[in-house]
Amino acid sequence: YPVVEFFYSLLWQSGPIGFNTVTALLSAIGIGFFALTLRFLRVQHWFIASLALASIPVVYINSTTSMDYIWAMAFSLASLYFVYTDRPLVAGLLLGLAIGSRITSVLLVIPLGILLTRSERDMNLRNLLLFFSSACIFGAAFYVPVAMSYGREFLTFYASGYPPIAAVVRIFTTEIWGAAGLLAVAIAVASLAIQWKSSSRIPSHLNSVRRDTVAWTTAIGFYLLLFFRLPHEAGYLVPALPFVILVLAKYLTRPAFMTFCMLL
Repeated sequence: YPVVEFFYSLLWQSGPIGFNTVTALLSAIGIGFFALTLRFLRVQHWFIASLALASIPVVYINSTTSMDYIWAMAFSLASLYFVYTDRPLVAGLLLGLAIGSRITSVLLVIPLGILLTRSERDMNLRNLLLFFSSACIFGAAFYVPVAMSYGREFLTFYASGYPPIAAVVRIFTTEIWGAAGLLAVAIAVASLAIQWKSSSRIPSHLNSVRRDTVAWTTAIGFYLLLFFRLPHEAGYLVPALPFVILVLAKYLTRPAFMTFCMLL
C-alpha cells in the first residue's frame, strides 16, 4: 500500500490522531465526490443516498482507522466522477492513486472504462487510451520502489486458510451492513422481487444508459469474486458498495429507495 504508507511516513509523529484524521478527511472527500456523481446522474435523493454510503458500518468504521480501504475508496469515487464528466486523464490519475493505495483497485479499470464509452464514438478510443495508460502507468509507478526492494515477493501475503462458513456469513452480512442495514437490503431485494414478479418496469429516473448498469454490476461482480476467494475482511467489499447504491437508485421505486437509504 505504497501511497498510504508514504503519507503516513510523513505523519508518523502525529500518532493515531493524525493518521485517523487523514483517513476521515479522505472519507468525507470521497463521499462528496459520490454525491456529485449522484447529482450528475439526477438521482433525486442524492444527498440522502450519499449519506447512506457513508453510514454503512464497514465504511464509517474504517473511516476512523489507519487502514487503506477508505483511501482507495475515496480516490476511486473521485475517479468515477471525472469519468462521468469526460475527463479521462484526471480520472486515470486518480484511479492510479487508488491502485497505489490498494492494488485490488486495478479491477475498476474495466468498469470505469465501460463508462467512458458513453462519449461520442470518435472520442471513445482517445478517452480509453488516456484513461487506461494514466491509471496503469501511474498506479504501477508507486510499486516500482517496492518491487526493487522485494522483487516479485511483494505480491505474496499471509493467508490463514478459508474461514468457517458461519464466519463468512457473518462478515458478508452484519460486519458490512449492520442490523438496520440488513433490514434495508432485505427490503430492497423484496421490492425488486415484487417488481420482477409483477412485470412492472419502473421508469428509470436516472440520467443513465444500459452500459452504466453493465459497468456497475461488473464492478460488483469483480469484488464479490475477490471476496469469496479469501473472505477474511468485510473491508474487501467496500469498493462494491457505491455501485450497489447506484444499481438500487436506478431500479427501485423512489419510496423503496428512500426507505433503503434512511435505514442505512
